[in-house]
Amino acid sequence: TRTINYDVYLDDDTTSCNGCSLVTYSYLSYDLKKDGTSVSNGKLSTSSNKLGSYSIAGNTTQSFEFRLWLNLDATNDVMAKSFYSRIRVEATEQVD
Repeated sequence: TRTINYDVYLDDDTTSCNGCSLVTYSYLSYDLKKDGTSVSNGKLSTSSNKLGSYSIAGNTTQSFEFRLWLNLDATNDVMAKSFYSRIRVEATEQVD
């Protein structure tokens, strides 16, 4: 029944790589939608990208959609390279 504040991150997950070549972050763009509306978008900059801070009221739901793609800055150097990541959510409860 309480409101929860939370942060959404896209973290690098290079542990899955096992010696492979990785795509440069600046060649990747993203769009995060919450309940059908874009709330965060742009180019990735580092291995841990905060995608935003949000809150959710008690007894409600939210839907997210995340898209990631090679942007127009990408060159042929990205061919045969990989990108591994994971979405991380950190939440804190509001205590009155």
